[in-house]
Amino acid sequence: SRLRSLSSPDYNRMIEGWIGRAVNGVKATKIAPKDNTQEGSFNLDVEFAANSFAQLMQGRLMVFKPAIIGRLDRQTFGEGKRILPYLIDATTYSENVKIKLPDGFVVDEMPEPVGLKAEFGKYDVKYEVKDGHLLFKRSMTLNKSIVPPEKYEAVWKFFGQVRFAEQAPVVLMKNKKGQVEKTCPFS
Repeated sequence: SRLRSLSSPDYNRMIEGWIGRAVNGVKATKIAPKDNTQEGSFNLDVEFAANSFAQLMQGRLMVFKPAIIGRLDRQTFGEGKRILPYLIDATTYSENVKIKLPDGFVVDEMPEPVGLKAEFGKYDVKYEVKDGHLLFKRSMTLNKSIVPPEKYEAVWKFFGQVRFAEQAPVVLMKNKKGQVEKTCPFS
């Protein structure tokens, strides 16, 4: 709906601001929305550069989190016993992120793939290094659900595992001359 109500420059500024809340110094080079209301789908292709995305440590390691945009902003969770049912709205998203690895760096540590399933939804995340890029793929499908208070712990656990997976860092290491580059295919 924002796509239809804003001019193209205003929409682009909104998207760049949205990404900029997660990544400092972001500059979008491509913003291409595709709103298909007949199919009930929306696609957003964004390309951007950010010079301060990774944290440099000890001059030889770079650490970053590939889940650039948080997806659980509207979900609230609390520990403890619930009295009322927990409502989950139906939603589906899939995201493919391609991050160019800096010259002279190779992947040293990469999170394991995660696949979660629950009565109310599923979540998957996978990583791959290919042609000098880190490919990060995640998807979530939530079914409209009313979770009774006695089953709330399953909701809390599921979304806690999603948050943990989305905070998992990738560690890059400066490649020494002659060192064989690591590659980590999908599992």
